Amino acid sequence: SLALVLALMMVVGVLAVGANAEFADAKEITPEYKEAVDVLAGFDIVAGIGNGNIAPKAGIERAQLAKILYEAYTGDSYTKAANFAGMGTFTDVSANAWYAGVVNYAAYKGWIRGYGNGKFGPKDSILGYDALTMILRMLGYGKLGELEGSNYRASAIEISTREGMLTN
Repeated sequence: SLALVLALMMVVGVLAVGANAEFADAKEITPEYKEAVDVLAGFDIVAGIGNGNIAPKAGIERAQLAKILYEAYTGDSYTKAANFAGMGTFTDVSANAWYAGVVNYAAYKGWIRGYGNGKFGPKDSILGYDALTMILRMLGYGKLGELEGSNYRASAIEISTREGMLTN
């Protein structure tokens, strides 16, 4: 969910408290996620869903998370990843899609793996475990293969718990 992603993105050291963004549905943002929303909106990493709302209780798509990770990691707008758009990492990511550059960049960096058989599922809702795994990989975890295979979810929980990332 968006709430999990917002909370987990707070562990990214490149962020500092930004401007207070006002969304029409801001009253739906629970107090424990308000700072995360303010920080990410202040850095233009999240800008809502295009109608003045942020939809804090909505799910998040896999491509949307790739955008958030790219922008948090690089500090650049997702549009700057356009040179990665034609890499063709996944067969279900068209080079013309708005998210092609960030998805292919995230694959190049090793943050995302996809489903196998060349598929990423960019419009699929992301599960919390998978979002956590992608965030951990972006932060440099998993280089020893501990975030691979059938136990990657348990490993993601173990690493993030050990590192204090899931507190609150």
